[in-house]
Amino acid sequence: MKKAKSSNLAINKLSITLIDLNTNTIAGYQQETPRYPASIAKLFWLVILQSKIYNASLPVDEDLQTDIEEMIIKSDNDAASKIVDRLTNAPSQGKLAKDEYQKWKKKRDSLNTFFSQAGYTKININQKTFPIVYHYGKTIPEPQGSDAQIRGDNPQQPIRNQLTSFATARLMSEIVTNQAVSTSASEVMKGLLNRDLQYWQKQPFNPEEFHPVKNFIGESLPADRVRFFSKAGWTTNSRQEVAYVETLDGKTRYVIAIFGDDKSYAKSQDIFPQLSYLVFQRMVK
Repeated sequence: MKKAKSSNLAINKLSITLIDLNTNTIAGYQQETPRYPASIAKLFWLVILQSKIYNASLPVDEDLQTDIEEMIIKSDNDAASKIVDRLTNAPSQGKLAKDEYQKWKKKRDSLNTFFSQAGYTKININQKTFPIVYHYGKTIPEPQGSDAQIRGDNPQQPIRNQLTSFATARLMSEIVTNQAVSTSASEVMKGLLNRDLQYWQKQPFNPEEFHPVKNFIGESLPADRVRFFSKAGWTTNSRQEVAYVETLDGKTRYVIAIFGDDKSYAKSQDIFPQLSYLVFQRMVK
């Protein structure tokens, strides 16, 4: 944490979990503290989706396949919105009367129930990521109607999505070790999460488009030495990422999740790459 502190970042808003998959050991800092996950929630929705596909309770069509790829590869909010609707049958609506709202919320809460039944704690992923631009034929910059209701009655202290770095690292470790849903489903998810660092490290940063490596964990890693799988999130008030790093010889394999739930992390372009490089250097020794 010395690196974050020396960079004048809010260390009380930082959580880190590191899982060494070769030794099955875990280290962390404030890893059980719930943080706003931004687009990390999409990783959790992906697992629920793959479970429904595996159990044949949700048919895969061309539109759904496109939405899956857009949600994970490009971190597209419109695609994620449509997937949440399919998973819950609780689409975004206008403000609902009390009884109708409770029925609607119960459906959205099924996203949380899926993981709580698997032993995950301190989790809330029942809310969409915004802005949503095209899904409903208009731009929805922030929660409205039922999406606003689920955030509670106090706009100064809204109920938001929350995850811990530990839960996030746990999920990624289950995916990369083929324990999430099934071996075949895990392989599908790994294909979506795979980031070719030799390609992405060369791509210029465009603030209008999702870049899974620039200013994140993969930026500082040696592209010719590792395989890299990740899901990142970024807002004006936070930065977060979970990644799996494996050296080509397999001698080093670890999952790292970093949550910086503060504007200082959102603005910092180098703290995630710096932390990542320090961890990598330690892990390969």
